[in-house]
Amino acid sequence: MELLSKNLGEIETIILIITDCTKLSNNPYALQRINETLVEYVRQGGRLICTHDVIYRRTRNEALQEMFGCKIVEFHQAEAVTYIKNKDNDRLSIFDSLPDQFTLHDAEICWGDVAPDVDVHFSTEDGIPLVFSREYGKGVCIYMNSGEFKETLPRSILKPEKEFIQLLQCAIKFSY
Repeated sequence: MELLSKNLGEIETIILIITDCTKLSNNPYALQRINETLVEYVRQGGRLICTHDVIYRRTRNEALQEMFGCKIVEFHQAEAVTYIKNKDNDRLSIFDSLPDQFTLHDAEICWGDVAPDVDVHFSTEDGIPLVFSREYGKGVCIYMNSGEFKETLPRSILKPEKEFIQLLQCAIKFSY
C-alpha cells in the first residue's frame, strides 16, 4: 500500500523481493490499484525488478504477469540453482560482470511460459528461464528467480551471495 502513497515518477527503480506467495494485498480493490500503479509506473519509463512469487499464479497479480510476459505456474525445490548465461541474447553486455555460469542457493526454481518478446538472460541447464526482461511502454520489467525456502529466506538473499548482488546491480542499470 505504501507504493500508492509515493510519487513514483521520481523513482528510477522499484525492487519487489517477495519471498512467499502472499498477494500484494488481500483487499481486491487495493490489489487492483497496486497492480495498475506498477503497470503505469513501468509504462511511463520506470524499471520494475521482481523476484520469485510476484508473478506466481496464486498471488493473482494478473496485470504484472501480463506486463512481465510470464505467469509462474511451476516450481521445484533445489537448494542450489545453476545459472547459465544465454549467449544468444544480444542484450547481455549489461551482465558482463557475471560469469557465464554460477550457482546461487535460491532453494527453488520457478517457471512458466514466457512471451516471445521476453529476453531471457540466464537459464537453468534445462532451459528454464531464471532471469529475464521485457520492454513495456517506456520502461522495463526484470524478473529474477531468487525467492523462498520454507519459512526462511534462501541463502542467496539471507546472506547475499556475490552473484545475487551482481545480478541486482546489473538489473538496476538495465535499460532497452
